[in-house]
Amino acid sequence: MKKIVAYLLVDGLGKNSAEKYGLATLFPFAVGVKPQFDCAADAAIFSGQPPRDNGAFAPFCFAEGRSPFAKFAYLKYCFGAGLHPKCLLNTRAARKFISGALAKNIPLPNSFDILNVPYESLARLDFARKSDIFDANGLGGTENLRDILEKSRIEYFVSTADKPDGEILRDAAAAAEGGACFIFVKLRQTEKFLRDNIKNENAVRGYFESFGGLVAQFAARLKAVSEGAGVSVLSGYEIVERKSACDIKGMLKKSGLSFGRGFDAFVAPNYVLFKYGSDDARRKIRASLDGAEGHFMSEAEKSAFGIDFGDRRFGDDIFAADSGTEFSPNFVYAGKRAGVASLSAQACMLSANGISAKVESVSDFFGMMKSKIAECVQ
Repeated sequence: MKKIVAYLLVDGLGKNSAEKYGLATLFPFAVGVKPQFDCAADAAIFSGQPPRDNGAFAPFCFAEGRSPFAKFAYLKYCFGAGLHPKCLLNTRAARKFISGALAKNIPLPNSFDILNVPYESLARLDFARKSDIFDANGLGGTENLRDILEKSRIEYFVSTADKPDGEILRDAAAAAEGGACFIFVKLRQTEKFLRDNIKNENAVRGYFESFGGLVAQFAARLKAVSEGAGVSVLSGYEIVERKSACDIKGMLKKSGLSFGRGFDAFVAPNYVLFKYGSDDARRKIRASLDGAEGHFMSEAEKSAFGIDFGDRRFGDDIFAADSGTEFSPNFVYAGKRAGVASLSAQACMLSANGISAKVESVSDFFGMMKSKIAECVQ
């Protein structure tokens, strides 16, 4: 049987944390790589293209015309429903139900989530993409890994299902035993665990011991089928310990402007997208954030991350948080987290069998995997 290659996408993991918590035993070869914004990392890894080319960046973009969520603006007339943080409609269960209903009716990917976006702000936003980036033609005109796998006609396994990591790895191992020679899976639990527990070193150490055991079992099943089976771990960005929280929404009040009146914004935990109605609004917003724990990205910085879009769907300005700073409250989740994604920290690639390709940024993972698919075809 042909050699099996497997790639595990484990977001939130950095080279330093991998070495600190014992993953070097499983993966003696490790390199740090330039990360990508969290929502954009998956698309960059799966297509090899930066956000400006694959179109995937933030979960939402600004609606140039009528927003598909426009009706949500009327919730404010229902005794303030949807506006107060403790409103029933702002519970996670309610938001999850609404997200699922929208995904079915619009339709959108099963992973679609309205997150913690205020309903009035949601009414001025649009979904950034309607397809799952891991599906065939999931990035529109940009070729992704699934497209290449479909054309190759080899047996493969790609999983991004919302299942526990152990179950996903068991499914992947079974696929290899059934003949798949290329495996790509996205594992979600590490990123979530680190966001909630990164400050508890003993808990993190215990988590990685358990995680390492799962991966070791997976690798053993692959090697039972193919002696030279290779398993690698990829990460798109690193979660670091939150050192401080910055109330961006509170600081913006100093501008004298309000959301939807002079400017719009999408507030993520580690960046803010701004769209201005005028040059005066831009000046006032920038002045109001003087002293905030972050900076407005220059055009050169945007270009380096591939987020210098030609249109205004992701706004006019990006305010990036300092490493270890969380913007709270934000539109992604309620409350504060112990960890936050950092663009100044390194993402990583870990391998059990060596790293032959040159990987300097997360986009380089694509070319490496594409070459492995070509080897499987031969």
